[in-house]
Amino acid sequence: MALSLVTDMGSSLAAVLDQFRTFYFDTALSTGAATLPALLAFAQPGHIVFGSDWPFAPQTVVNHFTDGLGHYPGLDDAARWAVYRDNAVALLS
Repeated sequence: MALSLVTDMGSSLAAVLDQFRTFYFDTALSTGAATLPALLAFAQPGHIVFGSDWPFAPQTVVNHFTDGLGHYPGLDDAARWAVYRDNAVALLS
């Protein structure tokens, strides 16, 4: 997608990726060992909010990914609370 935008808009790949970083992302089904570190490295600070995909994902799957966020060692309590609540409050304020 980024390469298509580069071609269509005449922007650089870096510029397109910088714009993608301004999107807001949720953590629904995205707290695995590869996905969560990638999301944290890519998204701008404050642009990650909690998501569960419930009721569309089975409750056991939701619980698994929610637990993954709760126990991820790369997040301190303040960063975890920001994902759980503060980032969404800031977005919607």
